[in-house]
Amino acid sequence: MNSFSVQVDLDAPEPTLDQLDLLMDMPAEYECSWGMFRNRLQAQLTVPAKTLRQAVELGILVAADAARHAGLGTREVVAVAAMTEGEFEHRQAEIPDLLSTEEVAAQLNISRQAVVKRAEKLGGRKVGDRAWVFDAGTIRKLVSESG
Repeated sequence: MNSFSVQVDLDAPEPTLDQLDLLMDMPAEYECSWGMFRNRLQAQLTVPAKTLRQAVELGILVAADAARHAGLGTREVVAVAAMTEGEFEHRQAEIPDLLSTEEVAAQLNISRQAVVKRAEKLGGRKVGDRAWVFDAGTIRKLVSESG
């Protein structure tokens, strides 16, 4: 038996606290967490299965059943993403810890404007038209070298 990470998005409103308690009553074997994404209820499950296809089918059934059990009715599945647990953990490890311009300014004890002026030298990456993000490890290293 393999272990898969399955994310199921349901066309459902944000649950009340009582409904959320019922959603969390899922069997422990699925290690399910719930959240909202783009006004949709999202379940992230760990599903034991022989194949990816079985994991997807079981993930959809479990998430939909939990939504019904919580009093959210029958909800349309609008998106599903699935992968092996190994792939999921690999992808999670690739997401760097990022800092905002304001957080970098506070750590370096300089103004936000000074951070923006030095953004490229600090290893910043531009996001959108005006925002910058910085790798936390790089900034920590700068702070330790200067302190």
